[in-house]
Amino acid sequence: MVRKEEVLKGLEREMQKRHMTYKELSSRLGYTQQTLHRKRRGTIITTLDDLHKIAEILGCSIPDLLQANENPTESTGAVSKRS
Repeated sequence: MVRKEEVLKGLEREMQKRHMTYKELSSRLGYTQQTLHRKRRGTIITTLDDLHKIAEILGCSIPDLLQANENPTESTGAVSKRS
């Protein structure tokens, strides 16, 4: 089971790599900043579709978002290849 804190760490790590703000991410997702904030806090449920969209925007895999450690693809052996 993946904890919310791990997902948030993974999300923030991937966003930092791309110098992306929550404001920019919410805009690209088509959410208000308030909606994204509620999803981060758990007030609104984040769906698998949400994670897929976020991963696509950030150019990473969903497993990358679900890993709290610094190098998720190295520890899991997963490879995220984007064309």
